[in-house]
Amino acid sequence: MRISAHAALEVQGRQPLLMALVSRPCVKQSIAGCFQSHIHGCAMVVVTKALTLANFHEAGALIAEMGQWDVAQCGVHGLPSEDVISAYYSDDAASLLEKCTSPSTGMYLARAGSVALGCVGYVSHGDVAEIIKLFVRPEERGKGVGARLLATALDAIEQSRCQKVNLVTVSFMTNAITLYRQFGFQECEPFEPAPKGLEEATRYMERVIK
Repeated sequence: MRISAHAALEVQGRQPLLMALVSRPCVKQSIAGCFQSHIHGCAMVVVTKALTLANFHEAGALIAEMGQWDVAQCGVHGLPSEDVISAYYSDDAASLLEKCTSPSTGMYLARAGSVALGCVGYVSHGDVAEIIKLFVRPEERGKGVGARLLATALDAIEQSRCQKVNLVTVSFMTNAITLYRQFGFQECEPFEPAPKGLEEATRYMERVIK
């Protein structure tokens, strides 16, 4: 499932910190906490796991925004967008809850007070996990939210029995691809079909868990 480029904007100027976060999983969340002082002045950003239907309605609203952005960007880059929503953004809150509350799955929300800033999820297929729905609202980019969300999901995955993490993105999301590489992802062979007309633009990435 495709991931937005938005989170890539979170990491500019913070590469050494992110590499430390990646290489030392046991301290990911404590290191990521240093981003908090850059967000909303004195308001603390908290990343929590989505558990209730209300939580998944919040996630669904964020994912709907992400879908509209994705469609618009396809238009900008001259790519067909007819199947993007149905392929990547068709889940409602109830189906997200079912998908992301079963064992070895999760959905996380970043909030400042009661305001949802971004989300990320992951699902598992045997010993392979997949990052899904990574998105940060435009006005919150550049503040570390996306990097913290991704770190939180990877930390949860590394505590499971998964041996590898996959994700799907697209070639025009160049900043996103840079972010994923900084977290140890590399391009790999396709592991699911791409929407019609987007085969050449779709990028598949993986990270082996050591």
